[in-house]
Order: sequence, then structure tokens, then C-alpha cells
Amino acid sequence: MSYITEQLSPREKIVYYGKIHKIMFLEPTLMTLICLLFFRTAIWYFLLSIIWLYYALKYSNIEIVITNRQIIAKQGIISVDCASMELAAIEGVRIKKSLLGMMLGYGTILICGKGGKNIGLPLLANPEKFKAELYQTAEVVKE
Repeated sequence: MSYITEQLSPREKIVYYGKIHKIMFLEPTLMTLICLLFFRTAIWYFLLSIIWLYYALKYSNIEIVITNRQIIAKQGIISVDCASMELAAIEGVRIKKSLLGMMLGYGTILICGKGGKNIGLPLLANPEKFKAELYQTAEVVKE
């Protein structure tokens, strides 16, 4: 059972799971290529394995969900950082994409809420679908 499902109220249901794009692994991949080309010692391979382990744990411990009441974003390996916002409090959603993001289908979503509260979701896979699901669920809640 995931951290988020443990935090939900009894009548709250998950509508959509957001996913982080695998572009998150670009940085350790580039570091690996550089080390393979220039540094061929055991200590560098050990450091690379630790870096890959960190990124794999970070990737597997990010949860982004839309429920029938709120949006919840959780991340953290040792300590947990969980941000949530009621769907009724959402004022706007902004998508930011780089050129590479447009080609590979990822981007950053900034959810603006009442009272100046914001939730940022970087490297989100298929941000347009996430935004559409968010608005569709928010409309059902408002009705």
C-alpha cells in the first residue's frame, strides 16, 4: 500500500496517477558516459552505482495523484514531502515545456490555488493529459 492511499479518507478515490518522465535519468546517464570515456577506475564505478541507486529510489518514491477531492504530490526517500490542494481551490494550471520536453512529451506543471498556494510538478510525463484529467475531475466536483 502506498503512502498516498494510506492518507485518503474512506470515500476518497484515486482518479488519475501522474508519472515522472524517464528523462530524469538523463543526468546519471551522461555522467556514466563521461566516466566510461575518461575515468576508468573502480572508485568512479562505485560512485556511479551510488548515483544510479539514488535516482532509482527517487524515481520510485514520487507519487502524483488526482483524487475525486484533491491533488496530492508526494516525494522523498528518507523524509516525506507531501503537498496537496483541494480541487475546488484550483484557480489555474500552467504547463511549461522546453524544446526537448516538446519532442519527448514531458513538462513542468504549476498548479495555482487560492491564497497564493502553488504546487509545482517538474518532469511530468504527458502534462497535457494530466491537465485535462485535473480539469475534468474538478468540473465534476464543482457540479
